[in-house]
Amino acid sequence: MPIKVSSLPQPPEKIAAWIKLGNVTFESGTRPPSRESADGPRITGETRYRLIYHFRSQSDWRVRGSQIVIRVRFKDVRWQTSHVIWFENRPDADGFWDNQLVRHEFDHVEISTDPRIEKLFRSRLKDTSVIQRPIQPGIRIREADVDKIVEDTVRKMFDEISELVEIRYKELDRITNHGQLPLPPDNEIPWRNTAP
Repeated sequence: MPIKVSSLPQPPEKIAAWIKLGNVTFESGTRPPSRESADGPRITGETRYRLIYHFRSQSDWRVRGSQIVIRVRFKDVRWQTSHVIWFENRPDADGFWDNQLVRHEFDHVEISTDPRIEKLFRSRLKDTSVIQRPIQPGIRIREADVDKIVEDTVRKMFDEISELVEIRYKELDRITNHGQLPLPPDNEIPWRNTAP
């Protein structure tokens, strides 16, 4: 069942910024047992995130021996995040933003809205001006083949960055025992002091 932000007290400034930046919505209620943690503590809250990118590109290409060489330029790059924070039992509206579980879920949101993640994606696109791939002799290359190579290259970059976010989510749950323990000081949290 959705929880409307308008039904909650005014969030602190930092959390309000994450709600806006991360397109955060809230839900509460039961969920399928298959989503329960099999080997950890019982899950009573969870942040599901979605990272989406969009780009346009211009490419020039040629076949050189057994390789295709694509010169590519990316433009109109967009990056969006969205989050659904789920609670098994809706936390009380009074003190909602100070609730330990709510705070923990926003620690997750902080990870996936970290501007360094988007910056890394944009930087990797910018650094990708030439793509080379082996091709089978005698294969005729069409524009659609070139587009697919470019899309596959970008998807691979995106998947690697998404995996980094997933690793950090798991690390957060490990060091806080899924929000049961407080966060260590900032200088002891790996992702707060290192590049993504």
